Amino acid sequence: MESMDIREIIAATGGRVFPTTDEPDLDHLRIEGISTDSRCVNRGEAFFALRGERFDGHEFVAQALENKAALAVVSRQWTAGLVPGERFPAPLIVVADPLRALQDLAGYYRGKMSVTVIGITGTNGKTTTKDMVAAVLSTGFPTMKTEGNFNNHIGVPLTLFRLSAKDQMAVVEMGMSGPGEIYRSAEISLPRYGLITNIGPAHLQQLRSLPEITKAKFELLEMLLPGGLVFLNADDERLMAQRVIPSSRVVTFGMGEGADYRVTVFHLLDGLRTSFQVDGVGEFQIPTWGRHNVYNALAAIAVGLKLGLSVDQIGKALRSFSPSPMRMELVRIGGAVILNDAYNANPASMRAAIEVLAGLETDARKIAVLGDMLELGHQESQAHRELGCWVAKSGIERLITVGELAEGIAQGAIQDGYEAGKVIRCADPGQAAECLKKMLKKGDLVLLKASRAVRLEEIIPALSSSLQKG
Repeated sequence: MESMDIREIIAATGGRVFPTTDEPDLDHLRIEGISTDSRCVNRGEAFFALRGERFDGHEFVAQALENKAALAVVSRQWTAGLVPGERFPAPLIVVADPLRALQDLAGYYRGKMSVTVIGITGTNGKTTTKDMVAAVLSTGFPTMKTEGNFNNHIGVPLTLFRLSAKDQMAVVEMGMSGPGEIYRSAEISLPRYGLITNIGPAHLQQLRSLPEITKAKFELLEMLLPGGLVFLNADDERLMAQRVIPSSRVVTFGMGEGADYRVTVFHLLDGLRTSFQVDGVGEFQIPTWGRHNVYNALAAIAVGLKLGLSVDQIGKALRSFSPSPMRMELVRIGGAVILNDAYNANPASMRAAIEVLAGLETDARKIAVLGDMLELGHQESQAHRELGCWVAKSGIERLITVGELAEGIAQGAIQDGYEAGKVIRCADPGQAAECLKKMLKKGDLVLLKASRAVRLEEIIPALSSSLQKG
């Protein structure tokens, strides 16, 4: 982050300095960073006291200031309970809502930067696509990207504060849990380009239908800067029905007829690699598996070509691409291969992962460890049963379910003809690890997939520890 004057912060947030007996020297105070966590705030940073369902940052204002935060941004409601003239070791900036103030300041800060922003959203694949787009763009431009899971109403502002004067491109992932969230993220990010990977069932607790999900994703397109482009998956009917921006500004990618950038053939290579041909462009390789990852790479190719990069630059970037942890991450344990795709799950991403496992041309035994899919609202029972039917038709040899909701996967599989003796039901990852310890053989392929809260990745260290002891 480039430093900011405190008066910029006051103006951008609409805040005021809390009256104190020690009048702060505002003329020379500059902010070197932003923090929302009092435990790791650094000297010279501004601490924003955010409220959540399970925490209130105002309880840690004193701790943040003791840790040498340069100032704290707090709510007007909280300061109403303070004694006028009460002393603090650093200034307090009082605002109506610290979260809104954080977003407003991020928007102001982004506006100071001469950077082109590519906003990426979608139900599935947005993180991998973001990483691939950033890898491609970094071959030609200084590029900043969203790190980790910083893609929500708090993460996007914190991502923008990572911009520096040297950055020419920024790839910003935008997730959501409800309507209006992507709009706000785009409003402060000012994207020139937008990319939507696909539309599918997710967050159905807040958005009760696919049309509502589609509308929420399209919020990104509403906020594109003039002259920008939007990149859409041509094989997704909901995306192709969009009328938010003129068709002249739409670039499509896919595997069906009519896409601007189209994959005509793809196949697995030895090891964790996929080769595919883009019609009229050339052949590419990515160090990961699955049709869905071909789509992700194709999106990155489309962006790279439209922004002036060469086929050679793009190909080299994709060949050396490294997937984020727990996204089809390859782990070898005792001669078995674990496909750790446990970062998150919804019906579409579950099917894509099962398709990868089932489609591998090998004599190895294939085991799917599938856990609860959360935030599906009124469709959760049906979605789990339907996934079980999908497993029954996949040809996967063994099924292990983890969690109460995942019981529906087991039921759906058995009802659709899957042999009951090949299904194991587990309450948690620890129990699943114990089952795998007893049954795992050299050469087995094991898929781990569930929603984030299930923590299915905990199976891996449990297996590793057992084998080391053995």
